[in-house]
Amino acid sequence: MWHVVVWALVALVAAPWTLVCMGLHWLLSGPDWSVGDTDTWLRWLEQWQIPVWLADWLPMASVTALKAWLTALGPWVESLLAQAPALLTWLVPLLWIAWGLGLLVLVMLGVAGSVLVVALRQPAPPRPA
Repeated sequence: MWHVVVWALVALVAAPWTLVCMGLHWLLSGPDWSVGDTDTWLRWLEQWQIPVWLADWLPMASVTALKAWLTALGPWVESLLAQAPALLTWLVPLLWIAWGLGLLVLVMLGVAGSVLVVALRQPAPPRPA
């Protein structure tokens, strides 16, 4: 039972970690950052729609806040990539390497938790003969 708890916690941390990395990948590879125009970013952002299955679960205020945050983030990312244009070519692979290393750390923590569960398990009481 405790092994299930340990691995469920690992899965609960791994899922948002994966979603954050997927979101960053989407942010870096979606718009054409080489254009150097904020209007391109805003047009691309307006085309993006929340999937229907997810829109039913999210309140509209959170979707609006996310789009506002991304609208403010666009010029910052654009200026960063304008200063180092080659950054985009290696940033996406570096992102997925970081995802893999993070997932490896989570799996190692899960294994350590399982070993701890086995180590702390109370021995069964002796049976009378």
